[in-house]
Amino acid sequence: NVAEARLALYEETIIPHLRKVASDLNEWLVPMFDDRINLEFDIDSIPALSERVKRTYENVTSAVREGIMTRNEARQQLNLEPVVGADDLYISANLFPISDGEVEKPINPVNEDDVADYDDEETDKAILSLLEEEKALSDIDTKPNNSMAEEAARGLQWRKKYKRGGTTVGVARANQLMNKENLSVDTVLRMYSFFSRHEVDKQGQGFKQGQEGYPSAGRIAWALWGGDSGFSWSTKVRNQIQREREGKAEAGSLKVGDMVSWDSSGGRARGKITKIVTEGKLPVPDADFTLNSTEDNPAALIRVYQGGEPSDVIVGHRFATLRKV
Repeated sequence: NVAEARLALYEETIIPHLRKVASDLNEWLVPMFDDRINLEFDIDSIPALSERVKRTYENVTSAVREGIMTRNEARQQLNLEPVVGADDLYISANLFPISDGEVEKPINPVNEDDVADYDDEETDKAILSLLEEEKALSDIDTKPNNSMAEEAARGLQWRKKYKRGGTTVGVARANQLMNKENLSVDTVLRMYSFFSRHEVDKQGQGFKQGQEGYPSAGRIAWALWGGDSGFSWSTKVRNQIQREREGKAEAGSLKVGDMVSWDSSGGRARGKITKIVTEGKLPVPDADFTLNSTEDNPAALIRVYQGGEPSDVIVGHRFATLRKV
């Protein structure tokens, strides 16, 4: 279901990234203007989320109808201002108020025109492709290790004591490492980029213990990002990301008889391609669905191998989810 896939892309990928961006901006940019300001992205205006907003509207309307929620409580759920006389419960049988008073009906916040304008086949294909790649990347472990957390804590202590080294972004990164948050793919790549650019700082005075000026500003900044452990870890994870992105099967890169692997609920599965379709629909045996195939992203039937031996199970996958073995 493309609508569900579209919603999942926003809820599981884009919106979490937006919240991380907003958190960083609120930490180092917003205070430059006014501490009372809080920056937030207006996700309710995203057309792809209209269905979710519509469901919220239907749920609170039902709660009002059944006498579970007052209209002002419902309006609060819809981010609407309260109105006078809307604090009464209604009897579900006929929506007659338990007490007197007329109440304005909440306005449906869903813009149906936005939903219609968003129905674009090319966009749908792009979203599905992004979801497939995101699923593969999500299997990579991006949780910082103990050594990185300890080095980040050391960097924060040094920065507080010596009043030098690193930026507010480095401080934010150090807190992520200390808390062992699962980092986004983009954050891992930024870590690798930072270490690659600043490795030359190791040659500076005060970087090594015993040198005058230790710890230097460069040494403190290096620690905030996880130190040597962070460099080796981000390099390893970055290489995994590169292999995952480069390993995605392209149109024409696979043929019948090739062994491939893909992500499954039980881990990485393997099998041999038995059929490839580059246009139209590909029915999957013993399943109640078909795969849409295109020249850019063909679909294939694959015989699953278990313990190195072929089984009777046939599955279907699009090329974007496969890796050649």
